[in-house]
Amino acid sequence: AQQGGRSEDVAIVEAQIRELDAQMVETQTLIDQGRIVAPEGGWILKRMARLGEVASNGKVLFELAKNGELELLGQVPEVRLAQLKVGQPVTVSHAGKTVQGRVWKISPQVNEENRNAEVRIALPPNSGLRPGMFAEASVELGETTAIGVPLEAVRGEDPEYYVFLIDGDKAKRQDVT
Repeated sequence: AQQGGRSEDVAIVEAQIRELDAQMVETQTLIDQGRIVAPEGGWILKRMARLGEVASNGKVLFELAKNGELELLGQVPEVRLAQLKVGQPVTVSHAGKTVQGRVWKISPQVNEENRNAEVRIALPPNSGLRPGMFAEASVELGETTAIGVPLEAVRGEDPEYYVFLIDGDKAKRQDVT
């Protein structure tokens, strides 16, 4: 024992050490592959990954709100689309609190069923809103001059609508469109 081990014994132990080193590298590689790292900071909105599940290339594991950025998804009637512009300020209200957002995307397509287009409004980080909440948004589109009457005053059926106007001491029928 004082002269050292036999060369065969030393070779065997050195081979065992190399094998254990290789196993450690393999284990570390598996650990590294099991680590999920987001490309940027943010909020996890949805988790599709489950513990113990094997993920494949291209499979979405999480949906993130990049850097905590949120947006409000709204609907705008097709007749108002021409008045809406990207970058336009939007007043967003929720639970008595009002914040300023901005239009950042307007869908190029109108929904065939309700004739509305989807509009995405970027919200400031201090909005107090969270994913899944509802809020109201209003956009200043300018003013137009028009005559309005209460809906209850309009009579008739499509396409023949009318109202009654007071003419002195008489009521006169007036067709409206």
